Amino acid sequence: MPYFCLVNYALMILDVPNEFISITAYTEHDFKVDVAVMLYQRKVVTLARAARWLGMNRLQFQKILADRNVPLNFSLEDLDIDLKTIQSMPS
Repeated sequence: MPYFCLVNYALMILDVPNEFISITAYTEHDFKVDVAVMLYQRKVVTLARAARWLGMNRLQFQKILADRNVPLNFSLEDLDIDLKTIQSMPS
C-alpha cells in the first residue's frame, strides 16, 4: 500500500508493506516521527524544521529525541557562534 508524503511541495510515494500498515498501534503520526528523527540524526533537517513538520514546537521534539537517546546536533563550532552572537548583543 503506497504512503503519500508531501516534502517541499513534491509528492513522495513510499511502498510500505501491508503488514507494517496493519500494526494497529503504529499510526501515521508514529511513522512521521520516526522519519523526522531519522532525518534529524542524519543532519538532513534541523530540529526546528523537523518539529514544524510534526506540528510541534522545538522543545516537544527535543523531548522525543531525549526519549530515544538521540543527541542534539550541536557542535563546539555552534557553541562558539552562539557565544559570539551573545557577546555582540547590546546589554
